[in-house]
Formats: sequence, structure tokens, C-alpha cells
Amino acid sequence: MKFWYAMQGDNFKVSMKQKALWTWPWAGKRALKVTRSIIFEMRAGDVVFHHSKGQLRAVSMVTASHINFERPPGYLRRQGETDSRWLVRVGPIATGLTLPYTKLRKYIKPGRPGPLNNATNMYLGFLHVSQSRTGFPYSAL
Repeated sequence: MKFWYAMQGDNFKVSMKQKALWTWPWAGKRALKVTRSIIFEMRAGDVVFHHSKGQLRAVSMVTASHINFERPPGYLRRQGETDSRWLVRVGPIATGLTLPYTKLRKYIKPGRPGPLNNATNMYLGFLHVSQSRTGFPYSAL
């Protein structure tokens, strides 16, 4: 089992409603983004911590590995994106959470390759895998 951090911003609500993580991994003509291509590593049983708008908002479990999938309804389209890429199905474990990023430093070591640039600043990449065997303590939620 792996533990993932998904930075979702604008797509968080639709992602939870549709029980899915969907990504278009290229921005314009740039190279494949690692924080998006690692969606291929997600497996059923992995745990995902969903971050949006400055806070940890939900925890889910991966229910199905990635598949090719058209952009789900409601996912914002950014310049240069098309509609066909990758989707992973998730099942919510806990929703309605409001743990600020600034408190995550107690549980997640800041620095690369994780989701925290430093103790009070998130790295804005879509997916990160935890380097810890325990992920994140549920008791903190």
C-alpha cells in the first residue's frame, strides 16, 4: 500500500462527487509532468489525501488503477488540454475535513519529493507519493 497526496484545487468537489482522479499530464508542448504521470503507479488499496484551497479536505482509497478516460463532466479545461487521458477511481473514507497545510508539518517531513516545499508552503504538483511506510496518522484528522 502507498500513500498519495493529491493537490486538486478547482477540481476537488467534482472529483469527490465522481469518486475519481483524472489528469491531463502535459501543459502545452512541454514534457510529461512527473507529478501527473505517476498516476500509473496508483493501485487498489492505496490511500489518497486530497488537498484543496489550503487544507486537507478528504481521505479516500483507490478502488481501481488507471484507465484511459475522457474528461469527466465538470473538470475544468486548461489551455492546451484535450479530453482524453487517465482516470483512477477512488472511494471516500473521510470527507468534510479542514486541516490547514500549516499543521501538516507535524506529520509530513517538508522537502522534495513530498508535497511540502517547507513547513508552511505546499508544492503545487498534482500527485505525490509518501516516502513513509505509515503515510499520515488518521488520528490527526
